[in-house]
Amino acid sequence: MSTFRRGQLVIWEINPTNDFPRFSGRWDGPFEVWLDEYHAGMPAPWQYAQRRKVEAHNKQMRYMLEHPQRFSAQSPVSNRTPSDEGK
Repeated sequence: MSTFRRGQLVIWEINPTNDFPRFSGRWDGPFEVWLDEYHAGMPAPWQYAQRRKVEAHNKQMRYMLEHPQRFSAQSPVSNRTPSDEGK
């Protein structure tokens, strides 16, 4: 959330040829696309966890962009999820 509050909109992508985090030079709308580190020799559970981490981060960044009022520096932190809003 701190990068979002600073105005840095970043999503991550896994690239099998990349062994350190770096900017890809591409944009996806307002988001900079960064390449996360990837090590082909790591066990499958580690690779799965990395993919899930990237997916969760990207989903959160897109949600935060759609609902910026919920994530401004002045707004209190909330544990509510979108499914809680109708309750």
